[in-house]
Amino acid sequence: MTNNEVVVKLDFTNAFNSLHRSDMLQAVRDRVAELFPYCYTSYVYPSWLFYDPGVVCLKKTRSRRPSQSSAVQQHTATTAAVIVVSSDTGLFRRRHSGWLSIDVVAADIQTIITEAEVTDLCLNNKCEIIAHQQTVISDSTLCPFNRVNVDNAELLGAPLFAGRVLDTAWASRCSELSRAIDRLQPICAQDALTLLCVSFSAPRVQRVMRCSPALDNSALADFDKLLRSVISHLTNCDLSDEQWLQASLPINMAGLGVRKVSSLAFPAYLASAASTESLQNTICDSVRPSEEEMLGFYLSKWQSIPGAVLPSDPLQTKQSFRDFPGITQARQQVRKSQSDATQKAQFLAASAPHSGDWLLALLVAACGVGSS
Repeated sequence: MTNNEVVVKLDFTNAFNSLHRSDMLQAVRDRVAELFPYCYTSYVYPSWLFYDPGVVCLKKTRSRRPSQSSAVQQHTATTAAVIVVSSDTGLFRRRHSGWLSIDVVAADIQTIITEAEVTDLCLNNKCEIIAHQQTVISDSTLCPFNRVNVDNAELLGAPLFAGRVLDTAWASRCSELSRAIDRLQPICAQDALTLLCVSFSAPRVQRVMRCSPALDNSALADFDKLLRSVISHLTNCDLSDEQWLQASLPINMAGLGVRKVSSLAFPAYLASAASTESLQNTICDSVRPSEEEMLGFYLSKWQSIPGAVLPSDPLQTKQSFRDFPGITQARQQVRKSQSDATQKAQFLAASAPHSGDWLLALLVAACGVGSS
């Protein structure tokens, strides 16, 4: 991305109450016809809103069509708005030519603004323009947008590069986990462990790990430290390094299934990069980074892990495949740390098929599983 190129993020004001259903349905029919029957069934009739017992209210009526309850629902509005305004604008005609220069982007944004007015959509003050610090932006269309440096760029809430924004994101996740741990204290240990495994631990930060290059971020260790502390509390013991390593293994490998994010971040990011590689090449074909700088670097780093087997498809996209060598290495380390026959027998028993199924059981107090 050069100093004459920018990326723009657009946000429409109150899109889900402004975009008319008929506009959305027509756009879906014209551009993604296979979805039209489903969308038509969902939106052909007005939605009823219940905001008080016995009181019913239709969605807000737009003056352009006063006889209809017109608004789409919020989770649909963003996609619908993009479909409506994207008809034949230069922004979408040029999507295969790589990054766009400032003048091209400004012309495309002006076209979007013009077409959006037809559907009663207007841009708000949350729009952003991502550019290098030394990039000069004088176009009147782009000047009102919030200026964001490339290093601080985010897309759909995920930081794009390592730096201050990514550090802030991980600090926020650590704060959320710390707050969750405090609220787990009064809950039954098994209930709390289940919530931790399926919600508050690695699943909570999976998207950040897959979208952002956090491989060497120090906050990963901080997040793992919090996980270790709560596991120690739930198991009522002070975990040694080897015990914590075993606890962080998957359940079918004698662990508790509370994965360490410091070991999961690399395979998650690599699997995501591999699965989107063809799309990235399509979007950025004229400025494609060299293989050594991007995906190739991560692939070579993964291949250096003991036990990593080169797949038939170098761009293997399954996260579990990329994760397996690290898990195997950790499991071997746990086994080597076991000094007596009792420890070894316990580990083998915990590794047996279905021995950890109790950790996956639904917590239903009426059936005696878990507690209320």
